[in-house]
Amino acid sequence: MAIQSLFILIVLLFCPATSEEFNYDPSSPNGPPNWGNTWPLCRDGSRQSPIDLNTLRADVINNSGIQRNYQPANATLVTSEHDVMVNWTENAGHIIINGTQYQLLQGHWHSPSEHTISGIRYDLELHFVHRSSDARLAVTGILYKFGTPDEFISTIEDDLKLMAENQTRVTQLGIVDPEDVAGITGNKYFRYNGSLTVPPCDENVLWTVFTKEDKRVSRTQNRLIRAAVDGAGDETFENARPVQPRNGRPVQLYLPRHQHRN
Repeated sequence: MAIQSLFILIVLLFCPATSEEFNYDPSSPNGPPNWGNTWPLCRDGSRQSPIDLNTLRADVINNSGIQRNYQPANATLVTSEHDVMVNWTENAGHIIINGTQYQLLQGHWHSPSEHTISGIRYDLELHFVHRSSDARLAVTGILYKFGTPDEFISTIEDDLKLMAENQTRVTQLGIVDPEDVAGITGNKYFRYNGSLTVPPCDENVLWTVFTKEDKRVSRTQNRLIRAAVDGAGDETFENARPVQPRNGRPVQLYLPRHQHRN
């Protein structure tokens, strides 16, 4: 029952609309410039995501403001109209930020990246979605550049191919360690208050976007992730919302002690 309730929660939070209601085509009546016609917060909100993260416009904090306490747990790979997700169906652990514990729910990819770093857009972005007991959200972003194949994505390539061929929408992955998916090796990151990057664009999200992780993904893997979305087989598909105005929001840059920004 708890697992079923968790899955329902994920559906309600992160599949709020169908592809007919919104898409990522800027020239479409349902594309990002027009999301606000149906969901006013997407247009009128003052704390929308993603944003450009600039090291020269961030307040530097020389310590670590996040604790990761993940654990391996059963997971499924799911394709929807808008992305491909790893959904943990058991307790996969949590993060702690400013004394608040956020339970890990799922991770999904955006191609190309949604956040930019000093104006630079990356090739892929992974979002780890977490939820606190009082329904606050914390999302961790990890950025990839093209290069050698990503180790975790290599393990699901056959599953992605089946999804791209529309032969399956859900695949049982067995035990998956969130640390293997995220592959976080450093502790340099940006933090700011923002929103969901899909309608209804709710502004209740605490963002942590890691930088200088040097994560790589192959072009083939990136095409597979794109093609698997909705089983459409479309390797040109993009699911990145354009960068939104910062509107004077404070952005913190967390650095390990004795490390300088660059």
